[in-house]
Amino acid sequence: TVTVVAMSNRPFIAARLELFLDKRLEQVFRALGWRERVIPYTAYGDDTFVRVLGRVVLSPTFDDTQLGKAAEEFLRRRCWRSFLTMPCVHARYEIRLDDTVVTGTSDRGGYIDHRIRDHHLAPGWREGTVATAASEPVGFEAQIVGKDQSFGVVSDIDDTVVVTWLPRAFLA
Repeated sequence: TVTVVAMSNRPFIAARLELFLDKRLEQVFRALGWRERVIPYTAYGDDTFVRVLGRVVLSPTFDDTQLGKAAEEFLRRRCWRSFLTMPCVHARYEIRLDDTVVTGTSDRGGYIDHRIRDHHLAPGWREGTVATAASEPVGFEAQIVGKDQSFGVVSDIDDTVVVTWLPRAFLA
């Protein structure tokens, strides 16, 4: 005989605790004036789907002064962004890609991972936007690969190379 043990779909206690704390911290930061911001990544797909990726976060608002602009630019640097933002738990978003409009909800880490099917987009680069009800629409690019493509290269130059300035040996 075979015994089948059913696994629970309920997250572990640590995940539930993290979600509880994130929701409470999100309330605190919203009360302090932090605003939702969408950070889109480059999307990709083929003739059957497009995968749109991004993250919804809360970040402080900055004055329209030189110091505020410098702080905003500093926040755009990927290595510091995770220390100066807070994930938006289960935030509703809207994606627009050519004539296609879809909605969804970010996960408990604020991440967007949405597959758009039956999009009827021609191969090549396409531009789209993603926004929440409380954020400005932010543009992203999507690379649609044609059926006739049989070879591709994926390059993963990450923060280890970019942030450490490894390409500039003297400065690194």
